[in-house]
Amino acid sequence: MDDLKQTKNEDKKPASISDEVAGFLENSAKQIKPTSSLKINIKSKTIAENEKPVYLRAIKNYYENESAEIKRNLKFNLIATLILFAISVVVLLVLFLVVEKFNIQLLTEIVTIMAWVFLWEAVALFFIRRPLLRRELHRCENLKNSEIVFLNFD
Repeated sequence: MDDLKQTKNEDKKPASISDEVAGFLENSAKQIKPTSSLKINIKSKTIAENEKPVYLRAIKNYYENESAEIKRNLKFNLIATLILFAISVVVLLVLFLVVEKFNIQLLTEIVTIMAWVFLWEAVALFFIRRPLLRRELHRCENLKNSEIVFLNFD
């Protein structure tokens, strides 16, 4: 049971697989589309019959926690995108007011650059980072919902 993170009984936290085992499972599943069904065959001489449900639950727990973390990141990503987009719109409005009232070239350039930086960051978060997070979420959900079969190592 070295591959399980054991917690104190007082914590009442469920067992989870180690990061090393998770890395192995994720590397093994990289060639499979994140939306495809997955079957994990575990061959071992050392896993007793009564330990199999513990290993099964530990794998599920790990990927449930990972999925929850990615979902939180997706929410944060969306909120950050909306805030950055709103800031860029406000800065662009300030730009138009500055041009109309003062027509100061240096200030106009500074405000323009600020607006584009906020807008670019919003675009990067939404169109670049968000799809990566969604793919990672699909992979975690796939691993969490995978069929896990324990085979005897002959």
